[in-house]
Amino acid sequence: MDIYIAEDIRRTIIYETKTALMHIQGDDLAETRIRELNSRISQLIWQRRKWEERIIELGGNDYRRYPSVSLEKSYCKGPDGKKYWGAAKELPEVREFILKHKLFLETKKAGESVMQSLKLADFGFALKYHSRIGDILP
Repeated sequence: MDIYIAEDIRRTIIYETKTALMHIQGDDLAETRIRELNSRISQLIWQRRKWEERIIELGGNDYRRYPSVSLEKSYCKGPDGKKYWGAAKELPEVREFILKHKLFLETKKAGESVMQSLKLADFGFALKYHSRIGDILP
């Protein structure tokens, strides 16, 4: 296979990905259509990655170093480990997962701030210095 054909296929996949990302941003889509678009975007990104690997094998540029679709970064991971874009983030199971994750992070952050404010004396440890040696005794 020629490197120019591989790069042309990659460009076509990027165009299709951008188009699908643009469509999934709409609010008036049915849930089934959102799921179809989300699956299509995931499939296109996988295909693009494979073609980029093939281009490297053919001696071409390493496009993996430079992200080509900026909207591709605007995803969130769902409970099943899949990536969700645009309106797919508002699907019931994804929204519930995001809320639980945010609550977990807030709880974790609050716990860390409490732990930082505690001192050893709060746990019953008192530092006593031996008068002669200066060692710390329990």
